[in-house]
Amino acid sequence: MLKIAVFCGGTGSIALQKGFASLYGIDRIRLDVIVNAYDNGKSTGVCRRVFENRILGPSDVRKNQLLQYAIRYKDAMEDPDSREARLYRLFEVRLSADGPRAYYEAAKGYLRQYGDILDADDLAFLDGLIDYFFFEDGRTLRRTVAGESFKDFSLSNIFYAACAAKCGNSLEAAMDRMARLLGLRDTVHLISDKSLILKAETRSGHVIGDEGEIVIWDDPEDKIVRAILMDGDEEYIPAADEGSHHAGQLVSEIVREADIIIFSSGTQWSSLIPTYMHRGFREMIKRSPAKKYLVMNNAEDHDIYGVDAAELCGVLESYLDMDELTVVVNENAVPSMASVPAKYHSIRGKLGEPGTKTHIPEALAGAIMADYYRDALGCGSQLFDLDGTLWNEKGDAAELETGEENLALFEGPIVSGNGIEHIRSVLAEHAPAGKEVCVYADYGNTYFSTAALDRLGRLTEQYDLPTGLQDMFAAAFAGKSVKVRGDVVMTIKPLEDRERLAAELNETLAHIDGRLIARPAGRTSIDIMDRGYTKAAMMERIFRHSGIDRDDVVFIGNELRVGSEKSIAGLGIHTLQVDDVYECYVYLKTRAFFKDREENRNKEK
Repeated sequence: MLKIAVFCGGTGSIALQKGFASLYGIDRIRLDVIVNAYDNGKSTGVCRRVFENRILGPSDVRKNQLLQYAIRYKDAMEDPDSREARLYRLFEVRLSADGPRAYYEAAKGYLRQYGDILDADDLAFLDGLIDYFFFEDGRTLRRTVAGESFKDFSLSNIFYAACAAKCGNSLEAAMDRMARLLGLRDTVHLISDKSLILKAETRSGHVIGDEGEIVIWDDPEDKIVRAILMDGDEEYIPAADEGSHHAGQLVSEIVREADIIIFSSGTQWSSLIPTYMHRGFREMIKRSPAKKYLVMNNAEDHDIYGVDAAELCGVLESYLDMDELTVVVNENAVPSMASVPAKYHSIRGKLGEPGTKTHIPEALAGAIMADYYRDALGCGSQLFDLDGTLWNEKGDAAELETGEENLALFEGPIVSGNGIEHIRSVLAEHAPAGKEVCVYADYGNTYFSTAALDRLGRLTEQYDLPTGLQDMFAAAFAGKSVKVRGDVVMTIKPLEDRERLAAELNETLAHIDGRLIARPAGRTSIDIMDRGYTKAAMMERIFRHSGIDRDDVVFIGNELRVGSEKSIAGLGIHTLQVDDVYECYVYLKTRAFFKDREENRNKEK
């Protein structure tokens, strides 16, 4: 499954998250959102002060979890009376009251209206969080709530804050609990779980006292030049994952395993740079083999007012290796943000409507994925492996469903180590009726078309196995399937401890015919074949037979790094490694998206 890590604030990645969900669905990619929680403005600041700044600010994690909720349950929420729609309203509501006691009563009353959509445990849990937020012992009003404003106050901020305080002042623990209540996967993460206060310094040396003021600074004559994190009275820069006791993955693990890392647009000094300034962050990102993108803002936010795209890139060089990043630029952004200097690698497109601060979700996600798959998408012809790439015979229901969509989407020949019967069966049962597919089976030598299943051809006899080989091994592997496929591959299965067995078979084969070799294949098989008979050896023959231009073809498979396809990369053709049917699906959907868009443009001309 393709793994995408997004560093963002509370709302800057809405278009990204919606765009990826729209293009690929939410269960066929892994998209992890990473935020900091140093916000202390508005109701979030009240929440932090109520618990004497021992907890982090909940608003950005809440916003991202609720965005994930809205994406996951989008269809159900179209009915305003559905449980999903009503639960979302409960967590999105902002109530106003004249003082803490009045707000407490309003919050309790509002929660009671939703008692029918919550089970008894969850209802008691949320009810108890409201009590814990306002009262120290169930009766005595917390002294820290006195004097605070409860106008336009997020109710769910109270849920998150009280839960964090009850869980050893861990906002991560509160996020985990809320994710379970909301029916979400663990996809929103904190860069650290240490409670710090965000300040900033301007060019004149003025220190802006809290995050709420940073967001609205709006002074091009005295620009912000430094973010400051305070631990009490001392400046403190935490490390990534500091204080984390997360039930899920650490941020460092997410970054290490990511295929794509995206630095979202958003408020730079109040939301993004406080994440980038963590100790070891630059090095952590640099070590990741992921492709890295930075989404440029569409307008100068208040905290960077007077800072154009070129200057912002210069600021970010202090925190990120900009030479490794591709800057994603919206041509319809305000003029100051619509281009970056040539020294930065960038991609451009009409990614938002003119005059707006928001990106078009599919356009933004699509632009990133078009660049990610640039080489493969640029090829006119495609060749596909079958098992583990287009299809997974042993997959669960979700993988089988994805495989069927892959078989509907793909275009081009299949080159597979599988036998004819297996490939025929998969295509007959799961590919769209009437779809004509050219297949090169048994590692490529046997070919047929689904338009004429009874007409088989062979590319060469050079790699044929010696006669009698099957009989020779049938007795040694009594009770196992020993079968010769296409005269070029003998498969023995099912087997365990295959590495040991293959080594023993190779000792035997050395005395029978030195050109033969045994290799583990699939999950339970060993294949015996000519040492020179590989997918790579057959590829040039396939090019000649099919008329495919080797300079304009991409081979997509799941064993290009390790396995039977590794030698194909040595042919100098384009290749694309996909680790499973989900990654193949993302590539195919990306290709289909741009093909459809091009066809629509041609129709409009």
